Amino acid sequence: MTTYKKTKDMLDKISPSMCLAKWQQVGIHLHNGQTHSCHHPNTHTIPEAELKHNPSALHNTEYKKQQRKMMLEGKRPPECEYCWRVEDAPGNNYSDRVLKSAQGWANKYYDKVLKDGYTANTSPTAVELLVGNTCNFRCLYCGPALSSTWRAYIKQYGDVELESTKWDNNSKMPIPKSQHNPYVEALWKWLPQIYGGLHVLKITGGEPTMMKETYDILSLVHKFRNTRLGLHVNSNLCPPDDLFKKFLEHICEITDKNVNKLVINASCDTVAPYVEYTRKGINFETYKKNAELILQHSKNAELNIMSTFNIMTIPGFDKFIDWVHDMNYKYSHGDHLRVRLDTETVINPKCMSVMILPEKYKMEIKRLHDYALGKICMDSQGYKSFESIQNLVNSIDNQEELKMYQRDFAKFIWRNDQSQQQTFEDIFPDDLVEFYKYCSELE
Repeated sequence: MTTYKKTKDMLDKISPSMCLAKWQQVGIHLHNGQTHSCHHPNTHTIPEAELKHNPSALHNTEYKKQQRKMMLEGKRPPECEYCWRVEDAPGNNYSDRVLKSAQGWANKYYDKVLKDGYTANTSPTAVELLVGNTCNFRCLYCGPALSSTWRAYIKQYGDVELESTKWDNNSKMPIPKSQHNPYVEALWKWLPQIYGGLHVLKITGGEPTMMKETYDILSLVHKFRNTRLGLHVNSNLCPPDDLFKKFLEHICEITDKNVNKLVINASCDTVAPYVEYTRKGINFETYKKNAELILQHSKNAELNIMSTFNIMTIPGFDKFIDWVHDMNYKYSHGDHLRVRLDTETVINPKCMSVMILPEKYKMEIKRLHDYALGKICMDSQGYKSFESIQNLVNSIDNQEELKMYQRDFAKFIWRNDQSQQQTFEDIFPDDLVEFYKYCSELE
């Protein structure tokens, strides 16, 4: 029996919608007071009133407790639609509900979660801190709440208004640095209390290497000892040279005396020229150079290549797999991979998701998955996550809803191309250009 089958059986003893991540994992957006337990659901606001006497409300909001209650009762929280889509697709599919619950930071706390129920202020074991939205990139599937470059783009060109969404969401805008931030204040009350029990601490943004808060947290990690901690820092690997040098110096100071594992989550979706269209600001050659510098200078560091898998990731992805394979051949030793490829599919905005692609792309993603199986590029969970992407292709049953997202894809690409030297049609292969034209002609 596989680990995932055992985990699913264990969860199903509680309920068919149970997920340990709702208790043991949290993502906190410090710059605007948002939270969620997993990257799939949208964030929700942390009420300041809940925070006043309970800094753990950064994780344990009353809203989240109600989602936990639903899971314990066997009801499916609508915000977890990604997992329900994967589980409802044909075949024996394990969603992230199972994959996450199988992790050491989750499955060891099964009995504790049952004891806590939904009312307790539980201490998470996997924490992601989004420290701000300062960023030198404008990734097409991102937005102004997470990227200052997106914010500047909207100020210059106006909001991107589609049928299904607006890019500018004022409720999620950062708290001005000149104002008191109650979420940062609560974090520094709470983090020292839970730090010793953490299995995972992830710093993200924005571009973390460009923000002071990142270096404050790295100083805490360097000061205290938690030898079971996996420290993860996200980066686009293309900040200004002086900041990359500063970041490299800080991570080189962190050794196995401070943490169990140091992982740099290096965001990149596929190879150039496609990634340079989708992730505005990246220089793919600089990205590759800096990835090698990390492996050369920090002997403890591992690289997790994070591909945010979307419609525009597919072209060239086999060459991207080859690059990761070659990096492992150069820097890994034995069975221990120092470089892993991880795919996280875009769910929102849906107009960027593989969910709106025609059925034929299932076979193309399956081909890429099978190609990856023959390379040294992923661990078992990585292969499993990648395999699940093909089940999302053409998974929107409501045809009017599907056409709305497809029209929005065309509108977004057209709008984006107005400010670019090279257009979508200049860069992408014929099959995706045909899909773009099809979407453009929908009524």
